[in-house]
Amino acid sequence: ALRGRLLTVCRARNCRLSAAGVEVLARALPATVRDLDLARNRGGRHFALVVAARTLPRLRLRSLGLEACNVQSDGCAALTDAFLAREASACSGLARLDLTRNAIARPGGLVKLLEDAAPLRTLLLAGNRLTGESAVALAAPLAAPRPPDFPHTLKTLDLGENRVGPAAVDAICHAIETNSVLAHVSLAACSLTRDDVEKLAAALAKARPGLLGLHLEGNAAAVDARGFVRWTGPADAASDAPGATAATTPAPA
Repeated sequence: ALRGRLLTVCRARNCRLSAAGVEVLARALPATVRDLDLARNRGGRHFALVVAARTLPRLRLRSLGLEACNVQSDGCAALTDAFLAREASACSGLARLDLTRNAIARPGGLVKLLEDAAPLRTLLLAGNRLTGESAVALAAPLAAPRPPDFPHTLKTLDLGENRVGPAAVDAICHAIETNSVLAHVSLAACSLTRDDVEKLAAALAKARPGLLGLHLEGNAAAVDARGFVRWTGPADAASDAPGATAATTPAPA
């Protein structure tokens, strides 16, 4: 029934789909689907593998939502491999990838996706198991110089609720200072230290005009009435020096 319709959006959130169920759905979806949202279907370890094998080869997606789908590192690798395997014209439309609240520890092909493939505008990875090394690897392509005919495209990067560590903060600071496209970066609830917060404040002083929001909720940091990022931890650890101005407009969904 689905194949005969000009269907462009499929939202099957929280439908208790198993890996077998998503395989059946994949066979029924017409090739016109551009937005596929399968969030909160905890179909087991093989769920993402089935999406990669059965769905991505057929659909030219603009948006893929897999929030809270028990995606692990191998599933993430399979997803990105499937995108990278498509010809450039097919994966060039992928603008939004939501992998929030999964169990990804290694970014796998996500780094390659940021470097060479679809011009992603939104990459959501909050609430995973990313290490500092993984976060560094993800931030590095955002700071790398690009030729004019191959510009940066990522506008929103959410690494919240991951213990990213100081090396990743350094890499993100470098991206903030050099990337003129990046508009929203979230490090919410990342257990940032005083040094981390001060580094981010200093980076904002050098940030390109395109940066609209640095989201630090859930850390010992705040934006004061003058728009400065400040450490809000214990008084004996607080810095008296103001940080840089930072807009606090909400990140796009």
